[in-house]
Formats: sequence, structure tokens, C-alpha cells
Amino acid sequence: MPKHQRLELPAIITVLLAIILLVWLDEAVDLPAMLFSAPPEPDGRWTEALIQSIEIAMLGGILVWYISRLRKRIDELENYIVVCAWCNRVRYKDERWVSIEYFLKHHRDISTSHGICPDCAHTLKPGENTIH
Repeated sequence: MPKHQRLELPAIITVLLAIILLVWLDEAVDLPAMLFSAPPEPDGRWTEALIQSIEIAMLGGILVWYISRLRKRIDELENYIVVCAWCNRVRYKDERWVSIEYFLKHHRDISTSHGICPDCAHTLKPGENTIH
């Protein structure tokens, strides 16, 4: 799992839990009355706090699902390799065009070797099907 995905989920869950904690804290000590001199709320509205907590948790679940889908799509798009249709060179990080071998070695740490596929071997003229 990429680093950004490891950090996103705990951060979102932490924020959602903090909001739920504030909802319950408000019911316990009546924060608006305590902090802003608002008229006191009636006691015993724990059902309201429970409903608000469930709503926050549901919205949080939708948010996590949506962000994970967006992150997956971004990862898919970042993994596209742009190849020149003419010469088969690859667009590299700084917009340079490099050979596929260079790209694979420096971007993906993959070594390459060369061979000949059966279709291409059949198209060679007689006597040309040996590699020197």
C-alpha cells in the first residue's frame, strides 16, 4: 500500500472520531452554554447524540469509500506509460523521451534483454534468421 494511502485512512478516522467525541461532549457539558453563554439545552438528549454519531459514522464511511475510489483511479492514471506511436520511445518524468529499455531500468528498476518473437522470425529472409 502506498504511503499516501497508509496516512489518509487513519487521518480521516481520527477526524471523524473527534467530531463524534465533540457531539457527546456537547451533550455531557452543553458546550454552547459553557463557551458562548448560549441558553442552556435541556438534559437527557442522549438519543440525539446517538443519532448524530450514527449519521457522522455513515457519512464518514461514504467519505472513506469515495476517497479510496479516487485514490485508486489516480494510481491507475499515474501508472500509464505514454509511448510514442512512431518510434516507441517513452515519455519520462521531466518530459524527455527515452528508450523503453532506459525507462524500464530507471523508472521501474527492470533489466531488459532482446530476443525475437516467432512472428518476426518468420518474416526474416532466408539466411537472416541467425543473430550475430
